[in-house]
Amino acid sequence: MEDFSPKPETRPAQSRSRVEPYARVVDSWLRADRSMPRKQRHTARRVFDRLVAEQGFAGSYSSVQRWVKHWRQEHRAESEGFMELAWAPGIGQVDFGLAKAVIAGVERDVHVLVVSFPFSNMRFCVALPGENAECVCSGLITVFERIGRVPRILVFDNATGVGHRFGREVTMTGVFNAFQAHYRIGEVRFREPVLGS
Repeated sequence: MEDFSPKPETRPAQSRSRVEPYARVVDSWLRADRSMPRKQRHTARRVFDRLVAEQGFAGSYSSVQRWVKHWRQEHRAESEGFMELAWAPGIGQVDFGLAKAVIAGVERDVHVLVVSFPFSNMRFCVALPGENAECVCSGLITVFERIGRVPRILVFDNATGVGHRFGREVTMTGVFNAFQAHYRIGEVRFREPVLGS
């Protein structure tokens, strides 16, 4: 063999959609939908049903569904745009909340540390007596033990319990600095309260 480099991947040629012969008809329906109220617009199911009834379509529903989805993505108006939030694995978001709990027969407010992992959409909650640095560290230890690992990055909604905010700057407490070093948390971020990021 003269060349030992790996062979380039060959992709199978994309097959033509069974909906393409009906593209003009479907396109006219979907374009007309833009002037209709949302509840009266065509769903993929409605497009499929009309194609079968009015055009004699013999393809599958899933092919119509894929075609309609692709059409909507290509013809999306700027006002319909959205920004997809993408989170990498190993990032945890941390925030406090309040909950009512009955303790020894008395209803009390309980501080709840909520740690969520947006990549996997998992969340863990720990009830704590307060929102200081010791409580944050104790709650995070409980979560770390439960999941069996430590996230690389922690994003705090605000500096409550782990630091003090002066304008846009956050100074972390000595307790939390030691906690971060001990657990080798690579980065700690704080959301900007004014900008929401």
